[in-house]
Order: sequence, then C-alpha cells, then structure tokens
Amino acid sequence: MTPNGDSAPASGAAGGGGGGSGSGSGTSTGTGTGTGTGTGSDQSGGAGGSSGTSTAATCNLPPPGTPTRSVTFHITNDGPKEKWIATRGHLCSVFGIVRGGKDIPQERGFQCLCECPNPGPPRVDELVRVAPGESIDVPWTPHEIVQCKQSHDCGADGWKGMPPVDEWVSTVQPLASGSLTAKIPYESELPLGCKELTPGKATCDTAGGWTTATSSAIAPFCTSTSVLSVDFSIPSSGATQVDASLP
Repeated sequence: MTPNGDSAPASGAAGGGGGGSGSGSGTSTGTGTGTGTGTGSDQSGGAGGSSGTSTAATCNLPPPGTPTRSVTFHITNDGPKEKWIATRGHLCSVFGIVRGGKDIPQERGFQCLCECPNPGPPRVDELVRVAPGESIDVPWTPHEIVQCKQSHDCGADGWKGMPPVDEWVSTVQPLASGSLTAKIPYESELPLGCKELTPGKATCDTAGGWTTATSSAIAPFCTSTSVLSVDFSIPSSGATQVDASLP
C-alpha cells in the first residue's frame, strides 16, 4: 500500500487518505472516506500521526521520500470455509504494521478543524471473499509517517470569533528495513450492514450525520472478528513476497 498525501480545502474533515500510488505531504483537512489494502495494484493512503505535544505556527516537514521497496502478501485460505478479507476501511486502517511492539500508523485519522459533519464511526466498508483453496495478493509499500502539529486559523476561513485550533500535517517517508508484523482483519461471515453487491466483493454501510464529531490524528485499526498476523522482514531494496495462510 502506498501513502497518499493529497491536500484538501481547509475547514473540513480528513479521512484516512485515498487509494493510489502517490506519496505526498499535505494537511489532513478534506473529507476522506478511508482506504484499503487493495487486491491488485490499488494501494492505500498514508496516515496522519499523533506524536509530539507542541504546536508550531507553521510546520516545516521534509519532502516525501521515494519508495524503493514493495511487499506483496500472498494470502491463501487453507480453511474449509470461505473468508472475507477487509480491503478498505472508513476512517480506519485495514492494514496494521508493528515493530518491536509499537504500532506504525498507516492511515490519517478523521480531523475536524473548525466545523464539519460527523462522518460516522470507523469501520470496515469493503471486503473481498476468498474461497477455500483460493489466494489473494495484498500489496504494501513500506512507509512511516513524519508528523507535525501546527496552528490553524478558523477566523481566516470565515468562522468569526472562533479561536485557532491544532491541525496535524504529515509527510510519508520510507520505512527502515528490518523485522515487522503485519495485521490484516478478516471475517468468517459478512458483518451486519454489509452486502455482496458484486460477486466476490461486499460493501458496508457507513452512515454519518450532524452530531458531534471526534478527531483522531491517526486512524485506528479497523475492528474485525479475526485478525491475521504475519511476521516478516523487509529488505533494503527491491520487491519481496510474503506467504500467509488463513486457518
């Protein structure tokens, strides 16, 4: 999955980034719908971060790094029944990366700056069916997020009398080589609110509204009944395939 650093207009709400292969820096201010792991060449968006406690007037982040490595998780259903692998999340990440017990953010979180509609709770909103004996390829580009928190002037956006608020901005950098653990959510049955509208692919309801919205600098890991954990290592350069098995 490759991070996406597209910027969006201020005074909005940011989701987990968009699919695609771009890896840019930018603010987390638009309205996002979350991203997924993809089942071919589609790749997920980058993540806003949560480190740091001070707020800068304007962040000065390094330019996005150039990806030099790629990882493909070749996942086979070795169980007797079909499985549903989460391939896209609404305001949550369907791909978790852990190094030394520490989560490495993979998606931007929802960020409400001045005022915005509630996008609804984080949840998986797309799954792909994997029948017994079948396999699915899940691509990922090793990356990590460099974050900074800066001040955003709501008054300049037309919200007169509203004080400045904190805004997280981020840029994507290549992840150092080494040992990691990947976490991929899956289900043995389609969750409530999900329908198989296209053969082999299901989408789920993600209703929002105008109730109070909460912000998170980074997207949480999508909730699921089961999680596939895969230990692997990334090389210093090139492409690698990691084989994994669903029980």
